[in-house]
Amino acid sequence: ESRTENLVAWVSQLRYDDLPRPVVEQTKELFLDWLACPMAGKNHPAISVIDTFVQEMGPAGDRSEIIHDPDRSTSQASAAFSTGPVHTLWSKTTCMIPPYFGIGLIQNLSDGRFPDGPGRSPRGRRRWSIVPRVVGYYVACRTGEYLGGSHYQKSHTTATAGVVGAAATAAYLLRLDPKQMLSTIGTAGTQAAGWWQFLLDALFRIA
Repeated sequence: ESRTENLVAWVSQLRYDDLPRPVVEQTKELFLDWLACPMAGKNHPAISVIDTFVQEMGPAGDRSEIIHDPDRSTSQASAAFSTGPVHTLWSKTTCMIPPYFGIGLIQNLSDGRFPDGPGRSPRGRRRWSIVPRVVGYYVACRTGEYLGGSHYQKSHTTATAGVVGAAATAAYLLRLDPKQMLSTIGTAGTQAAGWWQFLLDALFRIA
């Protein structure tokens, strides 16, 4: 078995009771940080441009709130599109995680696109919300550490290792088995791209 297969086998079986208390508390803290970021950055000029675009594209009045503008609701995809950029302005996790990326951004946006455990008690829903985030954080960090510092010189790790972590979060929420989760992570890895080159010439590229 490969290292990736071993990792996937472990995370697919992970349950709340397996988590040490410090891990649970740290996950809560990172989620609160993520939740506060849109409020802190909502008045940034770039965010105003993005929000205007989202409003024009719609849809309006759908089931998903925009965190930094709770009077508006839209689709899950549009809400994630609006919330993602504002998070990156203030994310504490960008500075504290060794691979240097905004890990909370992609894991929490991925987690937010799924229901929080229908039919569960309030306590059960809280527990349900913790484990997928731990899975995403862990897989993303392991991937980022493997890629190393040389990777960060050319690529933005949020858009490479972070994508793999987001895929792991989604796969866990969908209750995929290890084989399916491995395929999901592999697919995410083939389309992940995050060159820094756009900072030099302002041209965006699709890899």
